[in-house]
Amino acid sequence: MKRRRWLFIIPAAFLVLVMGVVLWGEHVYKVSGITAKGKLSRKGVVEGLELSSSKGGKLSWLLKSKRARVRGSTFLLEGVEITYNYAPGKTILVRGDHGEVNQKRQVGRLWGNVTVSMGKELLTTKELVWNLEKNKVATDKEFRLQGRYLVEGRGFDLFPGKGVVKVRHLKRAVIF
Repeated sequence: MKRRRWLFIIPAAFLVLVMGVVLWGEHVYKVSGITAKGKLSRKGVVEGLELSSSKGGKLSWLLKSKRARVRGSTFLLEGVEITYNYAPGKTILVRGDHGEVNQKRQVGRLWGNVTVSMGKELLTTKELVWNLEKNKVATDKEFRLQGRYLVEGRGFDLFPGKGVVKVRHLKRAVIF
């Protein structure tokens, strides 16, 4: 789905604008429907970065990062939290210790202790990779999905537009 691409297709010029602020302190910018907020340090690091997008006056998504740094077409994130509002009153919360987004390759990655929670469902893994060209979220790492059921395995491919999940190596599945 094209709607899911918005998070990782942030124009490079916009990131340069955020990182290239001459004045120090807290700044807020709005470009192409994306709002950025953060404090630029003298080392070229944005502290407390918040990127968000709204549609129809309602928040679509919010990315928070304790620290962010731009390197070429990639930006590196520390302490990442992404909130997706996909339906009224329904959100998905994604957290990771570290993250990166490469605009040129159209790939995003979170690693460290990665959790994805939606209602009572919780997915834990060490890494998640988004491939925008294939509209796919995947991992090669061990994962555990728990909620109304328990699924453990190694590696999966999730195709959000199709609602299909392919588990590469299933270890255990329990339905409660």
